Amino acid sequence: MKTLVLIGLRSKEIEELLTCLEENGYTPQIIARVEQLKDFVTSGETMVVLLDTGTAGEDGVGVYRRLRVQPAFSGCRLIVRLKDTKIPDAPWLSVADDFFLDIAPSAEVLERIRRAFMQVNGDVREIISVGGLTIDPERYEVRYRSCLLSLTYKEFELLRYLAENAGKVFSREHLLREIWGYDYYGGTRTVDVHIRRLRAKLSEVFADCISTVHGVGYKMESKT
Repeated sequence: MKTLVLIGLRSKEIEELLTCLEENGYTPQIIARVEQLKDFVTSGETMVVLLDTGTAGEDGVGVYRRLRVQPAFSGCRLIVRLKDTKIPDAPWLSVADDFFLDIAPSAEVLERIRRAFMQVNGDVREIISVGGLTIDPERYEVRYRSCLLSLTYKEFELLRYLAENAGKVFSREHLLREIWGYDYYGGTRTVDVHIRRLRAKLSEVFADCISTVHGVGYKMESKT
């Protein structure tokens, strides 16, 4: 059984995230305090905990340390939400398996949750291949044959999404919503800029892999 628990995340602040989770098959349990975690754990259960450090407070760190040494918590992974101004001295980082910033889009948070479940279950890494291009979502690596490509996080996410759906055409609006989130205000030109950057980085090794469908959007060619 897989359980997703949210601690200290205010519903009004994460409406988009909750919608994203539900659309991807997750039904999270929402609690207010770290101590309540013990009510959701049974031996052998796989659990990912998403915790807001601002609401949980520093006192919760000690509580979580005491809980996680119990055998029933062996299948638990903790992901914490941080304010970007508090990263250097965030006490929760000493016990967290992963973290994200409060400005992170829902697509990024969803991916971190998915990876946490994969890690705790010991699942084999999923490798996406299109032509000679290989994408490793766990290591955030993109290679063409033996050549390792250097991409930003958003470039990687955009390339991965297109590669996972090779041959399908997506509008700029769809890509903006999937990669940047519903609350992003940059406009569809952001998609064009990132496509242009991707093409520039891929041009020497994988030319024309991303096609423009005029009047519609973009697609990854399924064959090269």
